[in-house]
Amino acid sequence: MEFEQTEQQLTGLDIKNFEESSKIILPEDFKNHYLLHIHMADIHHMNM
Repeated sequence: MEFEQTEQQLTGLDIKNFEESSKIILPEDFKNHYLLHIHMADIHHMNM
């Protein structure tokens, strides 16, 4: 699975900053899922 149509990949710090500025707390499992798949996509692209 890849997240598509994103301007840039978000980091954990980006997500934390968004939560602090918007006063919205995203579920931990959502954040972990997103960050895991971004990390796995990076590994996949490096091995191509």
